[in-house]
Amino acid sequence: MGNSYSSVEEEKRLNHQLDFCTDLLRELKRKISEAERDGDGKFKKRLKRDKEKYLTTAGKLCDCTEEYERMEAAYDDLRKQKAAMEAEAARLVEEVRSLEKGKRDDDNKAADEDKPDEDPSSGDMK
Repeated sequence: MGNSYSSVEEEKRLNHQLDFCTDLLRELKRKISEAERDGDGKFKKRLKRDKEKYLTTAGKLCDCTEEYERMEAAYDDLRKQKAAMEAEAARLVEEVRSLEKGKRDDDNKAADEDKPDEDPSSGDMK
């Protein structure tokens, strides 16, 4: 998938980032509530701007997580298709071998039929 993470490591990393963003959002909401009570307009504006930035980051992380899950599902489907194709290829190889064996058997039978039977009455006895 273009990176050095295994799927388990990637999932853990994404979950950690999502938890981190969630915690930041929770903290920002708490600070905004405090600022609203305190009436500090400038502080409130800065926190709202930061909140939007973190919401955007969290949204992007969710999008990445969903995309990763779609890619993982597609990869699983490809593995299943590959296994099915390998099974079909093995079946076809066996079918070809069987047909080749049948052809050899038919060729040998035809060759045996083409041989003249030795006539025991032909008397090559000396």
